[in-house]
Order: sequence, then structure tokens, then C-alpha cells
Amino acid sequence: MAKHAKKGVSQSLEAIILVVVALSIVAVYAGWAFGVFGRAVNTPILTVVGTPVIQGASSNNPTLYITIKNTGAVTANITTIYVNNQVFTPKNGFVLIPAGSAETLVLLLSNLRLNVGSQVSVVVSAGQTSLSTIAIVES
Repeated sequence: MAKHAKKGVSQSLEAIILVVVALSIVAVYAGWAFGVFGRAVNTPILTVVGTPVIQGASSNNPTLYITIKNTGAVTANITTIYVNNQVFTPKNGFVLIPAGSAETLVLLLSNLRLNVGSQVSVVVSAGQTSLSTIAIVES
């Protein structure tokens, strides 16, 4: 009778374990290299709720209404808003949007001439995070 003295893990199981370990190492390295881990913890993530509008375009002082939601894990500090590449600062100098909250910003666009029915670019800056969208100009 032949003895089966061979003990241990089969070669196919060894190969599977090796592939799983290698893929895990690659995934961890890629997450670290591309900053996937930790980014959501330290950065606000801004999204637009609904469609931003500019009302009062026929007057000299149109007003931008935009609702922004912060889906990140830290408070967003909005310091600058660009409308058609012109810089506008919120009334009190900044707007804070807590994590998980939404705020409607109302911004007076003094002396900005706009055509009713047109679309304008809006960029909201909150430090390292920015949000770019289009606003509809209403009368």
C-alpha cells in the first residue's frame, strides 16, 4: 500500500490565496495613491439642488438663488461665488453649510447686466472644493 504522506494546502488553493492577497495590496496602494481614503472625511462635497435662477434681470440688481447641499463629512465654508467670471462675495463674507445640510444662497449681483432667458455660469468656491453649474436668467 502506498502511503499518502503529502500534507498541506493544494496548489490551486495556494494560487487563489496568492491572487487575493496581491489584489488586496494593489487596492490599498491605489486607494492611498489616489487619495480615496480620507478624502471624504476632510472635504465638503457640494451638489446643486434644483435649478439655480437669477431673478430681476431687467433691473440693475439681479439676484441669484441657488440651493447647495453639502454631502461631505465636514462643514463647507463658501467664500466666493463667480457668475460669468465676475467675483461676488456673500453678504456677510462667507456662508457655512454643515455636513449633510442644504442651504439656499441669495446673492445680489450688483451692476451685472444679463439677458432674460439666457444661461450663465456659476462657480461656488469653498476652499479646495468648488461647484460649477448653470443658472437660468428670469425677468
